[in-house]
Amino acid sequence: MTMGMPFMAARPGEVYESKVWPGLKLEYGERHLLLEAPEEMDGLSSAVYGGGSGRLRRMVNIYVDRQYRCDDPARDIAELLEQWGYPAEGTAGLLTAVPMRYAAVAEERGEDFAVFCCATAGASNAARAGVRRTTFPASWTPGTINVLLAVDGRLTPAAMVNAVMTATEAKTAALGDLGVQD
Repeated sequence: MTMGMPFMAARPGEVYESKVWPGLKLEYGERHLLLEAPEEMDGLSSAVYGGGSGRLRRMVNIYVDRQYRCDDPARDIAELLEQWGYPAEGTAGLLTAVPMRYAAVAEERGEDFAVFCCATAGASNAARAGVRRTTFPASWTPGTINVLLAVDGRLTPAAMVNAVMTATEAKTAALGDLGVQD
């Protein structure tokens, strides 16, 4: 398995090419990362833009500052995609307040598959499911751990759901290991 943080000293336009999936590339933009596959893939996503199930060619993780007003994030993402010249069709978009240089990449190849993962994690406003808390609309801001996960292999729809569950469990385990609480 290869792992690392390839964009710590990157400049916009730099590209990380997958070591396990020929043609899969991750491009560093000034305020986004673009993961682009060599061909269309089946997708399953909770992305605010292009989420759900469908065919995907690319995923975009977009930096927004901590004061970002998320009144219409899908519209904001659509406008940015147009500004950057990326097709809206076949694109899933996510937002995060984590600077893109902190993105971590891990990938692995097996006999019949390849897995590529890019993650950004912000935990400064961590919230635990099931814990009652007092919130006020003006002070509530979403927190994110965004995972761009691509699997080059044969997955049934049920296996895709299971992959999402496993990624969620891994995020939970990592937060627990780091002692991040509500």
